[in-house]
Amino acid sequence: MNGQAASGAIITRSIQWRKEWLDTFIADEVGMVYLPAKVSYSLTQVLPVEFLSAQKITVEYQGRSYKVWVYAKRDPVENSELKGKVLQLRCELSDELVGQTLLEPYLKTSCQFD
Repeated sequence: MNGQAASGAIITRSIQWRKEWLDTFIADEVGMVYLPAKVSYSLTQVLPVEFLSAQKITVEYQGRSYKVWVYAKRDPVENSELKGKVLQLRCELSDELVGQTLLEPYLKTSCQFD
């Protein structure tokens, strides 16, 4: 937050695909957090149907809530957001969400890609 680590921040990940999954994480003393891959198997992975998953990450810090990631994932493959590269983000909570054309179909984030 404002260039300082948001240690103790509560990070909530929401994934909507067939149902909603919510999980919560706590940032460590240097503001880092690891979000493991969420894996779900279904027939849509072998049938010719369109995949669409809504993703949202919010951060609760010092009594305020910040959206840092809003994305519509269209490929079920792990790390398909960056064409297979592992997502490593640096987020400044005081920054506004900005549309990114780096990812398709569309991403709004206040984070930078490392």
